[in-house]
This record gives sequence, C-alpha cells and structure tokens, in this order.
Amino acid sequence: MQKIEKIEELPDYGALRQVQKALWKIGEVHGAAVMVGAGFSRFADRASDTTLIAPLWSDFRDAMSKDLYPNGDGTSQPLALAEEFRAALGPTALENLIRDRVRDREWSPAEMHRRMLALPWADVLTTNWDTLLERSVESNPDLTYDIVLISADIARTSSPRVVKLHGSLPSNGPFIFTEEDFRTYPRKFAPFVNLARQVLLENELCLVGFSGDDPNFLEWSGWVRDQLGDAARPIRLVGCHDLSGSRRRLLEKRNITPIDLAPLVRDCPEPDQHGRATEIFLSFLEKGKPRKATWRLTSATGGMEDLTDADARLRRLAKIWEQERRAHPGWLVTPAHLRFGLQTDNRLVGEQLEADIGNASKSARMSVLYEAVWRWEAALLPLPEAIEDAVCDAVARDEDGQLELKQRVYVRAAIVRAARHRRDWADFEERVQYLERLRVPEGDLEAVHERCLKARDNLDYEFVAAQSKRIVGHDSIWTLRRAALVAEVGDIRSAALLTHEAYREVRKRRAQDRRSVSLLSREAWALWLMRLSRSVLELAGFEEQTDWPLEYKAADTDPWDEYRRLDDKIARADRERRKASRGRRRRFDVGAYTTPGLGLYGFPGSAPYYEINRLTEHVGIPLCLGGLDLFGSKFAQAVMVSEDRTSVGIWASVRAAAVHDLKSVDRRFSRVEVARLPIEVVSDIAATVRRAIEFGENRLKTTLGETSARSDARLDDRICNLIDLLSRLAIRFEGDAALDVFRFAAAWAHKTNVVHSPYFRSMSNLLKRSLHALEPERHVEATFDVLSLPLPPSGNPEAEIAGRDLSWIGPFEALVNNAWRRSERTAGWSAQIGMFLEVIADGTSRLSRRDATYRLVELYGAGGLTNDETIAFQDAIWRHTGDDGFPANTELLRNVFLKLPGPETDEKRRLFDAAVVSKLSEGTDMGTLWLWEPEPLRAMIFEG
Repeated sequence: MQKIEKIEELPDYGALRQVQKALWKIGEVHGAAVMVGAGFSRFADRASDTTLIAPLWSDFRDAMSKDLYPNGDGTSQPLALAEEFRAALGPTALENLIRDRVRDREWSPAEMHRRMLALPWADVLTTNWDTLLERSVESNPDLTYDIVLISADIARTSSPRVVKLHGSLPSNGPFIFTEEDFRTYPRKFAPFVNLARQVLLENELCLVGFSGDDPNFLEWSGWVRDQLGDAARPIRLVGCHDLSGSRRRLLEKRNITPIDLAPLVRDCPEPDQHGRATEIFLSFLEKGKPRKATWRLTSATGGMEDLTDADARLRRLAKIWEQERRAHPGWLVTPAHLRFGLQTDNRLVGEQLEADIGNASKSARMSVLYEAVWRWEAALLPLPEAIEDAVCDAVARDEDGQLELKQRVYVRAAIVRAARHRRDWADFEERVQYLERLRVPEGDLEAVHERCLKARDNLDYEFVAAQSKRIVGHDSIWTLRRAALVAEVGDIRSAALLTHEAYREVRKRRAQDRRSVSLLSREAWALWLMRLSRSVLELAGFEEQTDWPLEYKAADTDPWDEYRRLDDKIARADRERRKASRGRRRRFDVGAYTTPGLGLYGFPGSAPYYEINRLTEHVGIPLCLGGLDLFGSKFAQAVMVSEDRTSVGIWASVRAAAVHDLKSVDRRFSRVEVARLPIEVVSDIAATVRRAIEFGENRLKTTLGETSARSDARLDDRICNLIDLLSRLAIRFEGDAALDVFRFAAAWAHKTNVVHSPYFRSMSNLLKRSLHALEPERHVEATFDVLSLPLPPSGNPEAEIAGRDLSWIGPFEALVNNAWRRSERTAGWSAQIGMFLEVIADGTSRLSRRDATYRLVELYGAGGLTNDETIAFQDAIWRHTGDDGFPANTELLRNVFLKLPGPETDEKRRLFDAAVVSKLSEGTDMGTLWLWEPEPLRAMIFEG
C-alpha cells in the first residue's frame, strides 16, 4: 500500500474539501452541520489518570452482558441487549448504568471540544449524554450557540445550536438507549426529528466520534435514508476507520461518504490514532477560513544598491513592483495603512527612479513606468513630475505599445488626470486625445469621464448633464461614477436610482464569485452610498441587508473606516498648520530654535483635500447628495487646512462653496483674500459662477411641477451660495465689468422666483457690491435699473420677516445721491414713479405698499422727486386711513419718516410735520397724535 503523507493525497480529499467549503460558505453552498458521537467525549480532560474514560457502545455492551449473561451467552447487539437489561432489571438499573459509566462531573471540556465549537457550524447535533459541549459554550463568551435539551427549547432558540438528541445529564431524560427507544423516537420526539430533518436538508452533515458499527450511527443514517430518500445529501463519516473495499461500498450504498483519515495516522500508536485523525480533521477545517485580505509590501530597495546599470535597477524594481501589484487583492480603495506604506516605499525609491528613467532603454523604462503609475494611483497620490513627464514622452512616441491594451488605457488616463488636477488645460486636451486615439471603449469611457470631471471642476454643469449620459461601462464602478456626476448637477433622484442599479449589478456578480475582494469592495461602497441615498429618496423594491455586513471590515474594505479616518487626518493636518503658524520657538539649549514645518503633510499630494478629491472621484461619491453631506464638509475643511493659495486650491474652494456651503470656506473669500487674487483669476471664476447660476435657474424651471418637486432640495441654497460668491468677487471689478455684473443681477431680480426665495438677500448683496465697485461718476448709468427693481408681493411672509433686507434698499443706498439728480428723466423713469404712487395710494394692491414707500423716501432724500411728485407722495400716504384718522399702517409711517436712512433728519421732520399739520387742520384727535411721541410733534402741540 502506497504511503500517504499529505491530506491532499487522500482518496476522500474531494469529500473533505466539500465539507470545508460548506462550513465557510465558499461558493454555492449553504453551510455545514456536525453530529458528535461518543468517541469525541474520549478527548475530555479527566480529573485524574484513574478517572474512568468516556465509554463507547462496546463498553456498555460488555457491562450489560456481564450482568445478564455471566457465562458469555446472549446477543451481541447493544440495543437489543439494552432492551433485555431494562426488562430484566428495570429502567432505574439502566439509568444507573449510564450514570455510573458517564462520569460527567469528573470530566472537563478539552481543547478539542473548544476547537470543534469555534468552527462556524450551522448546528451541532449530539447523541452524547455528557455536558462537555454545553460547558465549552458556557466557558467561552465568543461562542454564540443556543442549547437545546428538550423539545420546548427548539421554539425559543435559533441556529447555531447544540442539540442534545438523546437526553442529557444530569436530569434531562429520558436517555435514548434501547431498541424500543429508537423505534418510538420519531413519534415521541417528533420536534427533534423535524429539526434534524431541516438541518440535513439545508447543510452538509458530517459525523465525528462514530464508528461504522455504532448503533447511533446506524440508526440515524438509516432514518435519513428512510425519511429523506433521494433528497438526502450524502452523510460524511469522518474518522480513522481503515475501511476495507467492501465496507466502503456498503457505506456508499447507504448514501454515506466515508472520509477515512487512517492512511495519515498509520505511523501513530493505535491508541492515539483516533485523536490524531480528529486533530487533522479540525486543522484542515480551520485552515479553510477565508483569510482577511492581506497585502505585503517588500522593500523595493533591497539589493538594488549592488546594481550599477540603470536598466538592471529598473528591471529589478519593475519585477518587485509587478509581483506586489499582482498580489494586490483588488480593493477598490487600498486600505489607508497600506496606502501609507506605498507612499513611504515610493518616496524611498523616488530619487533613484527619476535618475534612472532618463538613462534606461525604452523597454526597461516603460515596464517600470506602468508599475510606478499603478503604485502612485493606488496610494491616491499625484504622480511625481519626473514620472508624469516620462510617461507623457513615452506615450507621445507610442512607446507604451509594449504594454497590454488595458495597461495603455490606464497610464494614459493617469496623465490626463494629472493635468486636470494641475488645471493645465493645454496638457489636458493633448493627453485626452492620446487616450481617444487608442479607439477602444475603455479609453473612450475614461476620456468622457475626465472631460466631465474637468467641467465639474469648472462648474460647467450643462456639459456634465449632457455628457455624463455617455458613462456606461461593464464595471459597476462606472455606474457609481455617473451617479456622482448626476448628483453634482442637482438630479438627486436619478443619482439615487443609479446608485441602486450599481448595487444590484455588483451583487449579481458577487453571486458568481463570492471570493472576489474586488467585487466585495465595490459592493461595500455601493451599499454605503445606497443606504445614504435612501434617506433622500424612497425607492420602491429597495432590498438591502438589515445589518451592516461584518465581512466588509474583515476584508479591510469598510467605507466607514475610511470616512472616520479622514476626520482624524484633517484634524492632524490642522494641528500641524497651527503649529507651523506660530513660527520659531526657543529650545532648551542656548541659541537653539525649532522651526515648525508641515510634517507629514509637507510634501505634494499629502494634503487631505487632494486625497478626498481623488477618493470621491475614483469611487464615484458626490460631495453632497441633496441636503445630505457626504464628503462636502470634509472637503471644505481639508481645503481650509491646506492653506493652498495656488490656482488649484482657489478652485477647490470655489467648488466647496458651490456644492457645500460658502460659509465653510469663508476665509478664502474674505475681502482681503479676494483683494489678493489676480484679476484674471477673479474674472474666470466670476464667469464660471454666472454660468452655474444660470444652469441652476434653468434646472429649477424644468423640475418645478415634476413629481420630484425639485429633486434637489438644496438647489436653491446652492444657487444662493453662488450668488453670494459672485457678490464677493464683484468688489474687484470696475467700469464696464462692474456694470455688467450689476446688470446681470438686476436682470435676475425680475425673475418671478426671486421674490419667493432666499435669492432676494443674495441678489441684493450682489447689486449693492457691484454698485460699490462701479466708479461714482458712472452710477448714473445704473439709476434706472435700481429704480426698476420689482416690488415684492403684498403680504409676502418672507418680506415681513426679513424686513428691509427684502426691499432692495441696499442698492438704493449704494447709489451716490447726485446720481439721482444727474439722471435723465425719461418717460420710463416717470412711469416707474407713477407706479409706486399708485401702489401706495391703492390699499388693495397686490404689490408691497411698504416697499414702494421706502423707495420714494430714498428718492425724496436724494432729490430724485419733483415737487409735484413729492405732493403726490404725501397725498398717497394719507389716502387710506384707519379709525384714528392716521394711515392704515401707522408703524409704516413711523419707519418711513423717522428711522430710514437717506434724507437728512431735518428733511424727514419737514415732510412729517407737513403731513401732521394737514391732519390737525382736519380735527384729528390730539390724544392719538400724542401716542406717536416724536419730538417735533410735541413741540408743535405745546407751542400751539
């Protein structure tokens, strides 16, 4: 007989492997259950060497035969012998025999018991009367098995369970032992039978601790054969059985697949073979546990210092890096601690790599460049300038032709991305064409995505909305990326539906390959986004797992870990920024100083906002999803922490202000910071912001009235952020540029939705600030636009709450007084004043009487009303009076004449006194007048 030393060489290895896969649910399997027999109890720790060892059926048979047949006659069948024993000596004698032989209190669970129950069995069934398994559960808080002792326990427990099929010491009887007990078992213990039936139907079942002639084994295997027939799965009988060919065939005929481990333990002493075989079985099952996705980085510098040739060094480096890349489990986002390792490793070889690239052959150079690009991308770091330039030069000369097509797409997309992140649009366009020149779907997809991201960064939402429809790829990650772009332009419902679609896609693929870390990683991010999107939108037929899957954390791909880690990284970066801002500090030694630096975040690409930007682009995560903040606040905080005042940092601030909140980057757009910006940058941002405002307005027009009722609940707020940002930039303009911004705002003011929204305040600021920027001598060009600003509706709740902020009073105040006097009195001018007078005089006007009054007060104070218009203004105010004889809105009159800025105090008093004297002459009640308590009125009354 050939000696077998490896478990893989066993004839029964296939069946053993099937049990292992079922146990760990690898592939299309449900699970595995185990039935534990008397032989397993023999591994118990005994109180002493003289303590009786756990008995087998042969031990019970010998003991009963000795009492019943001292001369050695009688049956050798244990169950029939037990039946005779109970009939002859009574049930008490039989129970005492069990208690005498099964010394449960003298035994303790051993390591073998703990290892057995540490495995993820669907259920553990046992025919043993001892409590070794139960006590193993009780002593280990990490084990979650419920214990089933009696039929009533079945209803209140759930898998996994330890099920005592034949009773349990000390007092949970009856103890199933005799032939009659087995015959009546299905009727008397139907719940146990039904439970066992369900376990056997759903799981692979293996039997451990049974011999081939064990009565329990024979009875239960027979019952399975009788009850389940063809529906029964094969039962795996595991152990050291040393089966003959005929015995094996008999078992297989009974639907029992033996897993005979005897060939592996032949060299062991016979008493130890059973234990050794069981240990081998448990070890094999334990090794099948899916390992946490791991990835080890080796030192890329190891041995390279001995090489003097650039080609040799690059080929050595490329080989090491290729091995590491191929060993990468396929995470969508490489875990942060490994990204840090990549970052460190890349820096160690960076200088030598840059030197060697220029001196190496084409083949050596291109192979290492691909690996370098992969590593820097996996670390979410920007490509070093030398590597980027080398790749670009190689691509321009088509030297990347030696790479696989997929790799060519990868490196070309990487250099496009690098140009976009630098906002180098000339390089960007040239490199996109390199990508499109490959004429393959993958390259076209990357090119469209990069163009959409460029448009997103420039707030060109119209381009994003039109072109993002083309982002349709085989990989579910493209669906997520498209969803992120759709969310960016305000179509939240479509974004949520696309996220749901991506989750369904990746779940379907995972069902085909459950071991793929790449698919698991995609599923984790898709589920994370889908759960969050559901708070924005209720989706019909939304299926998800109730609990957050623990397997994401086990595979090091849990999005929540990344989310929380970024908070810590931003906080650390902020501490280092504050530390650096404090300047030099004196150290202990004389003349020694510490000059704080930026520490970990002092080199390019280490800024948290770059990492957030790269992470969200790569996965397909919008900064905000309607009113839900995903990474918006983190992105804004990271931008502020970075202190990056380059073009990249400024435009990152613009995006944060537009998508999240202007207040989050308020310091970046303070008056001082805006004053520091080059005027060409201000002009570019202003033009971009104006385009985004117009897109937002058009989107609101199309979504009003839809069932989604404005699918982006925050679109109004986003437009206000943009208007406020434009108003801050407006202070830098002058001449025609300032007037153009002012007229843009004035035109917006006439849109019907402005008076019903928070735009009023933002637009008022834009009008006022652009007027302040306009040279005083040119204010006359804006007077009619100010005069023509629409009146809000009468009784507008927002106008009542916000008061004069919604009255366009800011633009009136911003005009220099002589602008009104110098303005040409056109027919349109007079018609506008006439309209104000009609509104004031008409108590039923749908427009605000208060607002019209404010405007004419401002005009009067600036000399903008003729004498006839002033008299008409006084008459209009007093046209509608209350019961006391004063204007219906007494508070309005007080505000107009005594509180509003504009006219000089004396002028206000003169106009007020004229109105009061007019009413006194009509006999108005003096007591009512006294309630007003203005000093001029008091003096007039007392003097009179």
